[in-house]
This record gives sequence, C-alpha cells and structure tokens, in this order.
Amino acid sequence: MATFPGDATAVLIVLAMAVAGCDPGQTVSGDEGLSSASVAATPDTPAPATAPRTAAPTISVDDPPDLTADPLVWFAPLPPLPTGPGRPYTGSDDFMSLFTPDADWGPAGDRIDVFKLYGEWVAYQATAAELEAVVETLRRRRIALAVEAGPLDPTAACGQGIEGFAGREEGLRIANRIRAAGGRLDLIGMDEPWFYGHVYDGPGACRWPPERIAQGVVDFVAAIRTVHPDVIVGDTEAVTRDLDPVRLVTWLDAYHAVAGEPLPFVHLDIDFGSPGWPEMVASLRAAGERRGTAVGLIVFGDPSDPTDEAWFGTAAARTLAAGGADDPPQHLLFQSWQDRPNLVLPAAGQETWTWFVSRYATDPASLAELLPPPNLATGAAARASAALPAEGPELAVDGDPGTGWNAGTGPPAWIEIDLGRDGTIGLVRLRVQQFPSGLTDHRLLARGPGTGGEWEQLARLRGVTEDPQTLEWRPDAPLEGIRYLRVRTIASPSWVAWREIEVYPPE
Repeated sequence: MATFPGDATAVLIVLAMAVAGCDPGQTVSGDEGLSSASVAATPDTPAPATAPRTAAPTISVDDPPDLTADPLVWFAPLPPLPTGPGRPYTGSDDFMSLFTPDADWGPAGDRIDVFKLYGEWVAYQATAAELEAVVETLRRRRIALAVEAGPLDPTAACGQGIEGFAGREEGLRIANRIRAAGGRLDLIGMDEPWFYGHVYDGPGACRWPPERIAQGVVDFVAAIRTVHPDVIVGDTEAVTRDLDPVRLVTWLDAYHAVAGEPLPFVHLDIDFGSPGWPEMVASLRAAGERRGTAVGLIVFGDPSDPTDEAWFGTAAARTLAAGGADDPPQHLLFQSWQDRPNLVLPAAGQETWTWFVSRYATDPASLAELLPPPNLATGAAARASAALPAEGPELAVDGDPGTGWNAGTGPPAWIEIDLGRDGTIGLVRLRVQQFPSGLTDHRLLARGPGTGGEWEQLARLRGVTEDPQTLEWRPDAPLEGIRYLRVRTIASPSWVAWREIEVYPPE
C-alpha cells in the first residue's frame, strides 16, 4: 500500500482518466426501423488498511482526513454546468441533493474517501450556500474534499483556453471560496498539465519542456498553500492510444528533479480504446511504486452507451478489468464528464451513481452482474475491405466500445463478422465512429441457412449520424439461421469506421 506524506505520514496516489464525449440521442430515419439510442521505493512500514468508516459526528475543519484506505476511493460526479462546444449537456440534475441531511448515499457513504469537485464549478458556478452545504456534508461524513484544477499560467503566446492552463489566479479563487465556505481543501488533482503543456500540439500549444511545466506546478502549489497549508497536490494525466507510457514516467522523474520530491499521486486519464490498457495501467503502477507515486484509475462508461444501464455495464467491465476486488489500483476514482448517469441518488434506487458505488463498496465482484447479456459478436472472426494498421476489424468485436475498426478510407467500405455458428438474432447494435457528422448510408446484410445461404439485405440505415451515436435494428420477428453479418457503407462524410458491432439473441 502507498501512503501520503502529510502531518505525520506519507501519501497515497491516484490515477484519473478522461475521454470526453456526448450521447446526442438523435433519431435516424430509415426504411427498416433504425433507431438511435442514444513509479523511489514505497515506505518501509506502510500504514494498515482501514475498514470502511461508519457514520461519525461532525469533525473539526482542523482534523486531517483519513487517507489510508486501500484502495482510496474517490467520487466525482458532474455538477450542472453551462453547455457549450464540447459539452452540449449538463451534469446530474440532482447533484446538490447529495448535500442534504437525509440524502441516501447507502454503503457508498461509508466507502468514499475523497469527494472531488470540478474547479470550474467551485470557481464560477456554485453559490456560497451550495459550497457551504458541500463542506458541511463532507465534514459530517468524514470525507476529504478535493478539486480538479489546471495549474499552469497561460502566456500571450500559448496556453490560452487550453485544458491545464487555468492558472494560479483561478486556483486561488477556488481555494478562497472553499475557505470562505468554512472548508479545508485537502487534495488537488491537477488537470493534465504535462499532457497539455508538453504533448498536445494543437492550436495554441506550448510544447514546453517537462522541467518548465514542473516549475509551474511548484509555483501553483506554493500559491495554494498560502490559503490551505496542508493541501496535497497530485496529478491527472492523459494516456492515449498513441502515447508511449514511458513518456509519462519521464514526467514523474522531471517533476521530482525540480520539486525535490515525488508527485504524491497521478491519476491516469486513460484511453480505454487502447488495446491492452489494463497491462498499461499495471506497468505504470509498478513504475509509480518505484518512485513513491501512487497510481490510480478513473472508471466510467462509454459515451456511445445508449442507456444508463448500458453505461454502468461498461463501467463495471472496466472496473473488473482493472483488478476488481483482487488487485485494484491504489486509487479508484468514479467520475464522469459525460452525459451519464442522469442521477446520483438514491443509492437504494437503480442506475444512479451512488447505487453503482454502493455495489462496489458492498461486493466489488457483484459488478459482474451488471455486465450486458452475451453479445454473439464478441470475439467473432472479422474481416474488412480495408483497415488502418492499429485499427483492424477485430477491434469492432472485442466487446469494448472504446476501441474500433477504421477502414482508413471513405466509402464504399465494408466489415463482415462470422458468428461461428448459426444463430437467432433479435437485435443488431452499431456504435458509430465518425468525424465529421453528416449523412450516412449503410446496408446491413446477413447470410446463413436462414437466407438460403445467400446474402440478404436486412436493412438500409440511412440518416444524419454523428460520433458516438448508437444505431439499433430489430427484426419484426427473431431472425433464425444466421451465421454471417456484413455492414456495407455506401455514403459517409468520414472514413468508414465502427466502435463496436453487437449482435444479441431475442430477449
């Protein structure tokens, strides 16, 4: 177990990941019933793991939080925020209901160690009364208060409007607003300063050397500690499919060299579309342990999931793939910046954030019960008219909508799957991967004994589509004797690609 350096002990570490997306829920017209659903060694004497906390009287703002749980569980639901480019939706409508005296958090309330707020919400959107309610509730529940904030100061030449570059001024605003509400800022999970300050090469990119970014972080931490002297500041960094994780390890070393101490934790904003991502996380965890940095993981569903039920099924699969109950990351962060889930409460309900975290708190293995019904296409043999080297057709039937097949060319193009045996089909679900959005025309065909061994067109799926929309086709009656399915794209404004092709038997 890793521990946090603090008043008397050392620091635990978290890994967070973020893949933005939206679920437009747009209807697509068609003639066959198409619908849109929408890294120095660890301490010689690690602190023992603690049992889940039980309800306790309100604690003093001066009392340090208990950060010794293994794994350390973070909770960061999305609050209602203004819509705009890249975020055409608000957060959970009942977010503030979490902070009422009778709020039903269920077992989640006894297992959550850290509650992380979005810096934008704290700085500009939350009212003083709302912040006071948050502070009081977290103190009463003995949960540490954290925020996500971009530490770097933009310059006239770069960094303007780029993630990670909110700067010291906004950081101090956040810190002072929490203090004014009677609270203590316990932790900060920085918002990807290395990735956006060094790796990112889009408009306004800085491309600074890691050492300069590390100095910017040191200056940011010094500023925040003028308001909250004991705040623990760790990091959140993106790990994309084309990023060598070794580069992230060099950032940990560069920060240590400049700051004179390791980052206490790093949250991996991992691209779940990266083949072999669990092995990538395990490698980074080992590298972090050697450097005194705890590594954690943010888990969430996929933006293409058509319902909250499906979204939580994907989140459950990823939590289990990351180690589940047997070997979870040192920090496990339940967070969403997507248009799901719709609700955070009640824990005794169904398909709410606290319901999901309560299931994990009670029995992590029980998350397997949330996995979707057997998908006949998962692991099926697949071939396609063309494919990019790292995005072959097998990724459209690997069971993870974070990955996908990409033809690397526009239409016409096709992908075909072999179900391995004759089966009965009750639903075909196609998860769109498309940039830009626009009019598309797809033909869904099948072959097997049920079609007399010949290719038969089942549906023409035509309409305006966009990433990460989900298209569904259901036959009027279960379709028997089908072994092969092909999706042929006739028209599209983008390269032809699918995140996932799913085939389900009748219910």
